[in-house]
Amino acid sequence: MNRRTYDQYLKHFNARDYDAVLTFFAPEFEVSFAGYSLRTPAAVRSFYGFLHHHVRETIQIDAFVSNDDMIAMEARVRLEGLRELTPQIARAAGFERLMAPAVGQVLEIPQFIHYHLRAGKFVKALCAVFEPAAR
Repeated sequence: MNRRTYDQYLKHFNARDYDAVLTFFAPEFEVSFAGYSLRTPAAVRSFYGFLHHHVRETIQIDAFVSNDDMIAMEARVRLEGLRELTPQIARAAGFERLMAPAVGQVLEIPQFIHYHLRAGKFVKALCAVFEPAAR
């Protein structure tokens, strides 16, 4: 997958167009991050629908490398708190590990994101947070 095609995917993701986002995934896939594993379109819609109800999430790409089998990138995930997300609300929705910034607060989280591809579609996405040392 080239950068132009990935940018189309990212445009849909940033617009919360989950139906369009899912067209970039193979019929069988896994998205793993923050202790969660999403393996179905319903799981993707449920998780991101809940998250994006509470935060505005946008992804900025800092470095991008790809070939026919994979994408490796460094990105900044920007989260802006829209609605309060308490531990009780997250737990009631089944997302007890999920935390969000306070309403009006903005966090920028550096991440490494690695995709495995098959026939141009995502079969696996792995996201890891990068925590730079304090200065």
